[in-house]
Amino acid sequence: MRSTLPDPSFLADDPQEFFAAHIEDWGCIGGVEDDGELIAFGVLGFGAQVPADENFGRLIGLSPDRLATVGQPDGVAVLGQYRGKGLQKLLLRWRLDQARAKGCRDILSTCEPRNRVSLKNMLSFGMRVVKFDYLFGGLPRVVLHKDTAGDAAVDMARAAVVPVTPDSLSQAFARGEVGVELAEGGLLMAPTAN
Repeated sequence: MRSTLPDPSFLADDPQEFFAAHIEDWGCIGGVEDDGELIAFGVLGFGAQVPADENFGRLIGLSPDRLATVGQPDGVAVLGQYRGKGLQKLLLRWRLDQARAKGCRDILSTCEPRNRVSLKNMLSFGMRVVKFDYLFGGLPRVVLHKDTAGDAAVDMARAAVVPVTPDSLSQAFARGEVGVELAEGGLLMAPTAN
């Protein structure tokens, strides 16, 4: 699947043990087949089962008791010839439904900042871009979060487009802004209302 991506860095290089751990202990993996061939998959980890150092809640400073409430869509891939058919969105919806059924309050995921398709899909389900970091061996990633108990209100009157670069994103997050939707030239960032 990696060779068919617009940029191979969009997909982290997860070892076989990562997938085995999700199937056996940490969560689940959903897949889509076409005539017996796996054409898409999506990984989901549950905070109560994922080791603390692998829990995305630590990236945004969730308290130890909240780490157990994390549902983390943690990787998705669709074969090139099947892209644009809604499979990534279908797998995200399925993973979010699984997380809700498991009682997860906090939904957290990561994404390569230039991967507009993945960002658009996650934002369309109400996730917000809340942090920039280098993860998975130094790959640039944004962290997305959705608090199913209710996200903080944002002040859309003060929203502005921020370029999707490490410095611009980091500065916006330092100002207390969150990414709420894709826009021409970047990400629409809005301050949380106080």
